Amino acid sequence: MLIDEKKLKNVEVKTQSGQYLGRVSGIELETDTSLVEKYRVKSNVLFGEDLLISKSHIINFDDKKMIVEDGVVKISTKDKKILKQLESTSPIITSKEF
Repeated sequence: MLIDEKKLKNVEVKTQSGQYLGRVSGIELETDTSLVEKYRVKSNVLFGEDLLISKSHIINFDDKKMIVEDGVVKISTKDKKILKQLESTSPIITSKEF
């Protein structure tokens, strides 16, 4: 299957366990072979930096989603604590009506 750059940049990236990582934002090519070696993923705010996903870590890939191995992204202890807090708390109201 061929996919153009516009569609590629809209592909959602998740781990096999369903953790959302972001969307494809670019690629890295091997100039000797003209083959895609890595995909740049614009990550969500929690991780803060773009991720580079090697093609060897991709389990499934189509024009709507990319599924990668669970171990591709390491979550820091601090981020795990934040995730746990977000999952276990009620929404916070940040404004008051006067």
